[in-house]
Amino acid sequence: MIRILQSRMKWGYLLLSLFFIIFMTSWIVSTSTFASSLGVLADRADTIVIAVPIQKTSYWEGKIIKTRALMKVDQVVSGRIVPKEIPVVYDGGVVGSIGLKVSHGVLLPKGQKTILFLLNRENHYVVLDGIEGIFFVYPSSGGEIVIPGDNLLYRVNLSVHSLKSKGAPVEGTPLKEFIDTVHALRGKRP
Repeated sequence: MIRILQSRMKWGYLLLSLFFIIFMTSWIVSTSTFASSLGVLADRADTIVIAVPIQKTSYWEGKIIKTRALMKVDQVVSGRIVPKEIPVVYDGGVVGSIGLKVSHGVLLPKGQKTILFLLNRENHYVVLDGIEGIFFVYPSSGGEIVIPGDNLLYRVNLSVHSLKSKGAPVEGTPLKEFIDTVHALRGKRP
């Protein structure tokens, strides 16, 4: 009886240890992934801006609904200088009573201050890597903070609109620190 109990305890410790290792590995990977993915975004983007969507128009392009958002540029963080208003085109939107929502697609609520990692196209811009290339800027007691756009996809009952009504969330990176990090990742290139 004692041997069976000892054997079960060994398996219990083994399973508990395995669970702990898996949990810690996933936590470490998710923490380091943010910095590395920000580095990849910063490296691949043609232009990085802080902008606010002021107008959005959805339309059919073949069998896909696309949206053209006119963005008022507040600041060019890095990259070439852009006009004060730029068009950003992305998949998804609503035309009449038909809507298209793209998984991990672009989310640009009208009036929301946003940091965009952009690729230059012939007559418009596109957001690099969908929602991963978008960061929302919110006021907080210590100044403005930045929240990755994809954070909103993984939270229940949390959206840009609910954040606006409830005030700034607890977590976030101070805007100045975020911009300094982007500049460091781009190697101080404009």
